[in-house]
Amino acid sequence: MMKNKIIIVISIIAAIVLFKILTTDKQPSTKKTNTHNQIKQNQTPTKTNIKLKKNEKQEAAIDEDAKNWQELGAFFCAEAITEGDRDKLSKGIRYFEKAYTKNPQNKVLTIDLADAYMQVNSPQLTAIAIDLYESVFTSFDDDKLIERLAAGYFQIKNTEVAIALTEERLKHCPQKSIIQTAVQLAFFSSSCGKEDTAIATISKITPKENDKNKLKLIVAILQKSKGCNKDAIDAIDEIIANSKINPKIKQYAVSLKEEFTND
Repeated sequence: MMKNKIIIVISIIAAIVLFKILTTDKQPSTKKTNTHNQIKQNQTPTKTNIKLKKNEKQEAAIDEDAKNWQELGAFFCAEAITEGDRDKLSKGIRYFEKAYTKNPQNKVLTIDLADAYMQVNSPQLTAIAIDLYESVFTSFDDDKLIERLAAGYFQIKNTEVAIALTEERLKHCPQKSIIQTAVQLAFFSSSCGKEDTAIATISKITPKENDKNKLKLIVAILQKSKGCNKDAIDAIDEIIANSKINPKIKQYAVSLKEEFTND
């Protein structure tokens, strides 16, 4: 009887030990399987990941298409300007429009398209060009954009806005652009009989020494435009009398005086 009990106890202990051994053997295998499944799950693309990658590829393709079309538009528009070819201008515009449809947020592309519309010299397309310029306008520090905007308004015969923009441009433009801006203002103003306003604005400018005589010449031209021939010639004589004047400016002043005198 005792012997049987001992055998039963031994059998129970053996069963427990065997159970532990079997359990211990299976656990690493289970962990390995679970880890493998987890890795496999992480490597399996989800629908969201697939969609994101697809979108990224599509966006990259769109950007590439827009870039290629923009380059073609620039090429044909440059050829059109050089050769005076309206067909090439139309072709360039079509490429710019295709590019803009793909990437309307691109500022350079927006300006390129607007510039092309301006070349057509159509009131309708110029109005669209103005809208495009204004869509990327952020501040008056963007000198070239203000120049384009002013030219656009002048092209559709809104000289009041064109002059106002150019006057504002004079307040913000860099020194290197002062003469060009003053010329633009003089041109706009003389076209609508507002020379006095332009003279007053230009007279307030504090230019570099090299630009002083150039501004005086612009004022002289404005005086001539409004009919004050004597005042214009007197202003030119003052420039010519300056011993420190740049020879090229002096030569231009002399030829301008001859023109005004013979007129």
